[in-house]
Amino acid sequence: MKRNSIVGLSLTMFLTLALSAQEKQPLKLIKTTPLPGFTGDFDHFAIDLQGKRLFLTAEDHKSVEVFDLDGNRVHSITGFGKILRTIKLPSGVDGAVYNPVDHYYYVESGSDEPIVKTHVLNIIDTKTFTHVGDITLPGNHSEAMAIDHTGKKLYVNLTGVNKVGVVDLQSRKVVNTWPVPETKKTNSLVLDEPSQRLLITGRTPPKLVVLNAADGKPVMSFSISGLNDDMWFDAAHKRIYATGTETTTVFEQEDADHYKHLADVPTGFRAKTSIFVPELNRLYVAVSGKGKPNTQLALQVYDVVP
Repeated sequence: MKRNSIVGLSLTMFLTLALSAQEKQPLKLIKTTPLPGFTGDFDHFAIDLQGKRLFLTAEDHKSVEVFDLDGNRVHSITGFGKILRTIKLPSGVDGAVYNPVDHYYYVESGSDEPIVKTHVLNIIDTKTFTHVGDITLPGNHSEAMAIDHTGKKLYVNLTGVNKVGVVDLQSRKVVNTWPVPETKKTNSLVLDEPSQRLLITGRTPPKLVVLNAADGKPVMSFSISGLNDDMWFDAAHKRIYATGTETTTVFEQEDADHYKHLADVPTGFRAKTSIFVPELNRLYVAVSGKGKPNTQLALQVYDVVP
């Protein structure tokens, strides 16, 4: 009887700890919307809070899939072959960032050729929809960008040379570059302006690197999910969500110089494209299927658990 009691107590304690661990997960999956008939990658989300719509681009299908904010698919926008107007830009157009201060849209053009020494950031005036200038960047390719609240300074991942570039948007020149340590093939970049920190993800090896936004000096680094692509800073909860294949890695910022790992939340294959909506306390994740037969593509909706 005594042994049975000990076994029963141990089992109870184990179940209690397991349930407690589940309850402490920082993200709670509340909905999965299967997307049958889709293949390949999804890339880029957009949100329309006023219209209560979420938009997701499907690369292979050349469509924009429309969902309500609960994750229900409501429409598919097609017909992108009907071009009404074109702005001619160099080849290799990829990432972009909008500056709400001057209403300019900064669009990257690049190359896959390592021998290319520079590429450009194309400046589009959204008031007139015209190409009004370029900013020359070092290396053959760049990725994510962030602009400070004044609209005068832009940070960019110079992936081709494994550095971060600091751009003066008034002079349209690169005024500083800093090396990114411990990882290559950098992707996401987030500016935590109140703390003056740059959060950068890389894929080789999969790492999150924190740099001082004033001088580029390294602060901390962490291992994260592989094939990482998108990353978000949840200012209200002081959390970082880095989405990659199979898991989303979640960190908590204790202060500007200290961060701790909270969880690796299971997601799905190539679930690297995401968008965090602070107004809803929700993270939306797209599960893709490029390179893996019979993969079940889907949209996942997560609530943030305080």
